[in-house]
Amino acid sequence: FRQECALLAISLLGFAKKYKEVAMPGYSHTQQAMLGSVGHYFSAYAESLLDDANLLGFVLKHIDKNPLGSAAGFGTSIPIDREYTTTELGFASLQVNTLYCQNSRGKFESVFLEGLAQLMMTLGRFAGDLILFTSQEFGFFSVDESLTTGSSIMPQKRNLDAMEILRGNVSVVVSNQLMVKEISKSLLSGYNRDLQLLKKPLMESVAIAHDSLEIAKLFLEGTTPNIESLEAKITPGIFAADVANQLVQEKGVPFRDAYKLALGLLKKQTITDVKKNLASKVSLGAPGNLQLEKLMEKAVQLLKIAHTK
Repeated sequence: FRQECALLAISLLGFAKKYKEVAMPGYSHTQQAMLGSVGHYFSAYAESLLDDANLLGFVLKHIDKNPLGSAAGFGTSIPIDREYTTTELGFASLQVNTLYCQNSRGKFESVFLEGLAQLMMTLGRFAGDLILFTSQEFGFFSVDESLTTGSSIMPQKRNLDAMEILRGNVSVVVSNQLMVKEISKSLLSGYNRDLQLLKKPLMESVAIAHDSLEIAKLFLEGTTPNIESLEAKITPGIFAADVANQLVQEKGVPFRDAYKLALGLLKKQTITDVKKNLASKVSLGAPGNLQLEKLMEKAVQLLKIAHTK
């Protein structure tokens, strides 16, 4: 998973670099808030994937423990060398208490599924955004027709069905994690046959996450920004906070007063140079200071680590 996350993050960063100067409305409360860029938007998903991959790395470190030799949970009189099998099989460490080898079942699966749930939350948000932003009402992006499906009775429809399934599968993985917790949460210490039921939600979630990463990569490769449409959707009010900040920085106006004056001044001075506006956002990680190179370094380093594992 970490390798797949790193590869998708690298693709997202390449897309972000290509379109880093293309302006795009940014939203809060589902209303236009401040100006962003296509580069800013896509690199956010790249960083999210890198975090997801790192979390999965922590999960691996946490669960990479050898339970073999615990027998039925109570050890054995046969003088086996559990430390030897730990080394030979490549485990990072050994689960010492033989009863805990049984009691950790359900806990370890749940932790792993939490890592997958976080990954799916990233991909699901991307899917939801793309569905909305490719609609006729927004028209921010176009998706290659080969990735869309038609409609039962409406010939004009081009639906992002795969993205809808991906979005829905976030709930499937989250539900699977809850199922694992519910099945194992109050069992008597030791082995219980109920634990057999953990296999299906675990394996199903693994398959869903792998497929979702592949689908997301396909859609990224088939997505193109509609630059004219993006610019046309930018409303004048999106620059109000910039006008207020300008009053604070250049004239020393207290922000509470600048906040009240901004809309009135905005009506008198229309901001049209979106590239200049984007470049002015110089704080770390903002549209004018995306740090794409540093994020790319992290992605490449993660790819190397994942590949060696």
